[in-house]
Amino acid sequence: MLIPRLGKQYILNRIKGDHVMIMVRVGYQQYIMDNARAVKLAELLEGTEIYESKYHSAADGKDSFNTYHVYPSEDNFTLELVPTAKYQIAKLAGKPSKD
Repeated sequence: MLIPRLGKQYILNRIKGDHVMIMVRVGYQQYIMDNARAVKLAELLEGTEIYESKYHSAADGKDSFNTYHVYPSEDNFTLELVPTAKYQIAKLAGKPSKD
Protein backbone atom coordinates (compact mmCIF):
# COMPACT_ATOMS: atom_id res chain seq x y z
CA MET A 1 0.00 0.00 0.00
CA LEU A 2 1.50 3.32 -1.01
CA ILE A 3 1.13 6.21 1.40
CA PRO A 4 -0.25 9.37 -0.22
CA ARG A 5 2.30 12.20 -0.33
CA LEU A 6 0.27 14.51 1.86
CA GLY A 7 -0.25 11.87 4.53
CA LYS A 8 3.25 10.46 5.01
CA GLN A 9 4.02 12.09 8.34
CA TYR A 10 0.48 11.60 9.63
CA ILE A 11 0.58 7.86 8.94
CA LEU A 12 4.17 7.36 10.15
CA ASN A 13 3.30 9.02 13.46
CA ARG A 14 0.42 6.59 13.99
CA ILE A 15 2.08 3.27 13.13
CA LYS A 16 2.79 1.37 16.32
CA GLY A 17 4.26 -2.03 17.12
CA ASP A 18 6.24 -4.57 15.16
CA HIS A 19 3.56 -5.61 12.67
CA VAL A 20 4.95 -3.59 9.74
CA MET A 21 8.21 -2.43 8.26
CA ILE A 22 8.49 0.63 6.03
CA MET A 23 9.96 0.46 2.52
CA VAL A 24 11.35 3.82 1.43
CA ARG A 25 12.01 4.31 -2.28
CA VAL A 26 14.51 7.07 -3.10
CA GLY A 27 15.04 7.35 -6.83
CA TYR A 28 15.42 3.79 -8.13
CA GLN A 29 16.68 2.30 -4.85
CA GLN A 30 14.47 0.77 -2.15
CA TYR A 31 15.39 0.65 1.54
CA ILE A 32 13.49 -1.18 4.27
CA MET A 33 13.52 -0.11 7.90
CA ASP A 34 11.48 0.08 11.06
CA ASN A 35 9.02 2.90 11.69
CA ALA A 36 11.35 5.00 13.85
CA ARG A 37 14.07 5.09 11.19
CA ALA A 38 11.55 5.77 8.42
CA VAL A 39 10.22 8.77 10.37
CA LYS A 40 13.76 10.13 10.81
CA LEU A 41 14.55 9.64 7.13
CA ALA A 42 11.29 11.28 5.99
CA GLU A 43 11.99 14.25 8.26
CA LEU A 44 15.52 14.57 6.85
CA LEU A 45 14.40 14.38 3.22
CA GLU A 46 11.55 16.86 3.54
CA GLY A 47 12.59 20.34 2.57
CA THR A 48 15.83 19.23 0.94
CA GLU A 49 17.12 20.53 -2.35
CA ILE A 50 18.30 18.63 -5.41
CA TYR A 51 21.90 19.12 -6.58
CA GLU A 52 22.46 18.21 -10.21
CA SER A 53 25.35 18.52 -12.61
CA LYS A 54 24.57 18.57 -16.33
CA TYR A 55 27.15 17.88 -19.04
CA HIS A 56 26.97 19.96 -22.22
CA SER A 57 28.95 19.06 -25.32
CA ALA A 58 29.59 21.59 -28.00
CA ALA A 59 28.88 20.78 -31.64
CA ASP A 60 32.58 20.94 -32.46
CA GLY A 61 33.44 18.69 -29.51
CA LYS A 62 36.03 21.14 -28.19
CA ASP A 63 34.13 23.34 -25.78
CA SER A 64 32.37 20.83 -23.52
CA PHE A 65 31.39 22.02 -20.07
CA ASN A 66 29.29 21.24 -17.00
CA THR A 67 26.63 23.39 -15.42
CA TYR A 68 25.55 22.94 -11.81
CA HIS A 69 22.01 23.36 -10.55
CA VAL A 70 20.28 23.44 -7.16
CA TYR A 71 16.50 23.45 -7.00
CA PRO A 72 13.72 22.45 -4.58
CA SER A 73 13.03 18.75 -4.11
CA GLU A 74 9.66 17.57 -5.35
CA ASP A 75 9.11 14.88 -2.72
CA ASN A 76 11.16 12.38 -4.70
CA PHE A 77 10.64 9.51 -2.28
CA THR A 78 7.74 7.21 -1.46
CA LEU A 79 6.88 5.09 1.56
CA GLU A 80 5.22 1.69 1.53
CA LEU A 81 4.04 -0.48 4.41
CA VAL A 82 5.49 -4.00 4.35
CA PRO A 83 3.88 -6.57 6.67
CA THR A 84 6.35 -8.33 8.97
CA ALA A 85 5.60 -11.75 7.45
CA LYS A 86 6.43 -10.50 3.94
CA TYR A 87 9.58 -8.83 5.27
CA GLN A 88 10.73 -12.02 7.02
CA ILE A 89 10.16 -14.16 3.91
CA ALA A 90 12.08 -11.66 1.75
CA LYS A 91 14.89 -11.58 4.30
CA LEU A 92 15.13 -15.38 4.24
CA ALA A 93 15.36 -15.29 0.45
CA GLY A 94 18.38 -12.99 0.73
CA LYS A 95 20.09 -11.19 -2.12
CA PRO A 96 18.86 -12.32 -5.56
CA SER A 97 21.26 -14.04 -7.93
CA LYS A 98 22.42 -12.18 -11.03
CA ASP A 99 20.84 -14.66 -13.49
